[in-house]
Amino acid sequence: MKKIGIIAILALIAFSITACDPGDGENETTPIPTVIDTRTLVEKTEVRTSEYKISGKNFNCEIYRPEFSNLEDKEAQYAINAEINKSIEPYIKEIDIVSEGLTDIDTQSADFSTKNYSYNVNYNRYDTNPYVSLIISQDYDTGGLRSNKWKDMYTIDLETNKIISIKDLCEIDVFANFKRRIVDEINKQAEAAGISLLNGAGLYEISNSQKFYLNEGKLYIYFEAGLVAPYQAGELSFEMPFKLNGKYFEP
Repeated sequence: MKKIGIIAILALIAFSITACDPGDGENETTPIPTVIDTRTLVEKTEVRTSEYKISGKNFNCEIYRPEFSNLEDKEAQYAINAEINKSIEPYIKEIDIVSEGLTDIDTQSADFSTKNYSYNVNYNRYDTNPYVSLIISQDYDTGGLRSNKWKDMYTIDLETNKIISIKDLCEIDVFANFKRRIVDEINKQAEAAGISLLNGAGLYEISNSQKFYLNEGKLYIYFEAGLVAPYQAGELSFEMPFKLNGKYFEP
């Protein structure tokens, strides 16, 4: 009887192993599905905010500046961030000189009674794949009659990881015509809005370093207040009625 019991147990174990073992006798694992990132370049690109704040009596510095953080080309990323900081760092250094290197606690009781010092920086990000445009607004006030306000603009081509100029937005052989169309459109829009450009003479050209930005497939040409029109007209931004085809605009 004992032998029959042992044989029955061994048969049960053999049956259990056979039931669990696949037909070929080898272990099989469920394949892990491949996740494909379908996001565009601009959707993948991260721009973080770097903060710098210091304040005291009659003195305030509040800076929120953009920094690219996840570009694949780290050398290019460093170069882009460094170029952006070039327009900000000199004013931070001036503020540091004014505050005489005081700590945050010291500056609370510091006396800058002769002038009011203020430097504020903020920014906006606009996306048009494969471009990211950053508009950095700066306000630097040293107690004059009117504070100095301006905007720096950077458009980055995420395919080349470079800051581009307006000439990079069209085919090289049509650049002259591209600029001509921009000038004509600006004069047309200004006239319709009753804005006098260059004392009524109208705009006759733009430089290769003209400020611009891209937003949702549209090209905008920007001028600081008082640059091409009376100061009271304020800053001017003209939307170009051009179509973006891939990486280039077609007037």
